[in-house]
Amino acid sequence: MVRAVNPPVGATIYYYLKADAQKVTVTIKDLEGNVVNEFTPTAKKGLQMAVWNLNRQAAPGARWCRPAAAAEAAIRSTPVSSR
Repeated sequence: MVRAVNPPVGATIYYYLKADAQKVTVTIKDLEGNVVNEFTPTAKKGLQMAVWNLNRQAAPGARWCRPAAAAEAAIRSTPVSSR
């Protein structure tokens, strides 16, 4: 049996630090300079790897919402036929 580690999913970013840092921030921007995502990976000296999962951050003040209750009810009440 052979076991292998799956590669990380997303964009792999490599960076090098000459010395340990207090904090490292990676900022992903689109072509217009708008911040798409920001995260804080390892701040240890040496070659480091960070993986951005390709998700966008919500804009400040944005709120995530659930689908309308009627749509949820329709999904739950859809009959499933067995053949």
